[in-house]
Amino acid sequence: MQTSSFPAQSSVASDLGQSRYRSIMHPNRVPRSCQHSLPGREACHIPKSMVWGSHFTSKQRHNTCKRLRVVAQASSSSRQRNIQQIPIFPLGMVALPGAVTPLNIFEARYRVLFSTLLAGDDGVEDGLINHESPFCGSKKFGISHVNSEGGVSQVGTLLKIEGHQQLPDGQITTFNRGLERYKIMKVIQKQPVLIAEVEMMPEEDDTSPQARQLAADLVTIVKQLIELNVKMRKIKATESELNPPELTDLHPSRLSFFVASLLLDNYMQQQALLSLDSTVERLEIEKEVLGNTLKYLSARYALQGAFAPAATGTEGEADKQPPTAGPD
Repeated sequence: MQTSSFPAQSSVASDLGQSRYRSIMHPNRVPRSCQHSLPGREACHIPKSMVWGSHFTSKQRHNTCKRLRVVAQASSSSRQRNIQQIPIFPLGMVALPGAVTPLNIFEARYRVLFSTLLAGDDGVEDGLINHESPFCGSKKFGISHVNSEGGVSQVGTLLKIEGHQQLPDGQITTFNRGLERYKIMKVIQKQPVLIAEVEMMPEEDDTSPQARQLAADLVTIVKQLIELNVKMRKIKATESELNPPELTDLHPSRLSFFVASLLLDNYMQQQALLSLDSTVERLEIEKEVLGNTLKYLSARYALQGAFAPAATGTEGEADKQPPTAGPD
């Protein structure tokens, strides 16, 4: 995973939700009045503690990350180059193609940028619009992940603003959908906001038998994880939550990005998956990671059942149960 050394500009508070199926809305970041626009679905919430938990040894984590880096560096495709200049947000999160990323814009320079991007829409403060900007009314911008050391990943996602809300205090909440990947080629401007020349990285759908089989296997694993998650967390789920339409409606490439969006807070892994050019490689890695996660959670659920208090039919039988061990 390649990173650039130019400084990160992460002063935009962002919700970390990657799709409407991830119930991780932060009320202090996205106004309560906007939460209806992104209904949460806890059933598909796969937190980092579950994916990168004790079921992965240090060696397994190292080997998986090493494999991601090697494949990302080796991936290449012969495509006609599409070079563009776009404004970019280097943020401590990963946006993915097809996924919705809500942002709460509060700093003055970013309010100017987003007002400029939204020029022509109702409710936009005209005094903040830069009508001379080449991005005026385009509604498009990029997000690149910033690692813990401040390095900005060269591969990011171009997003389009699909909806917005102007708040009384001047802040702007936007709902943005990932379109396609890009690679930063050259930094044009660092201040007041980052503008870069990027090469777009469109990905054609892989309809090979191998990709279709991997996609089918991954769908099965994800559905099993959702069902197990519902049982372990004892939450209610609708049929559409247990069987998200994306799992059957998306082609293998988009499916691989959708599944990556469910890996809550696993930004390093999400970025590595985003950087891959190969749908097959992406699906293989997701199948391996989530397959291991499923095995771990299944074992943990079985242990919980084994050590749970036994259901009893009479008070006399309950009295025969041994005392619970542990501190007072």
